[in-house]
Amino acid sequence: MFEYALFAAILLMTVSGAFLYQAIAHDPALSVFTTYLIAAYVVFLALAFGQLNALRRGGAVPLDRGRRPRRLSMPKPAPGQDCS
Repeated sequence: MFEYALFAAILLMTVSGAFLYQAIAHDPALSVFTTYLIAAYVVFLALAFGQLNALRRGGAVPLDRGRRPRRLSMPKPAPGQDCS
């Protein structure tokens, strides 16, 4: 599911980047931001494709590597209580 979210984010970022670039390219006052837009887009693509590569190679990317999942145990019946 995370993989599809990354694909959707890449597509959404590409479309919005194209619209922003068209808006910036036609306004001389905003043309200063072209470099920043391109840099942000390249960084986002690098991160997204890095996550996709990690998903393809080794399964899900753990968000918190330091914690182990807790095992849930069944509650024990009180003495003299029938469990059936």
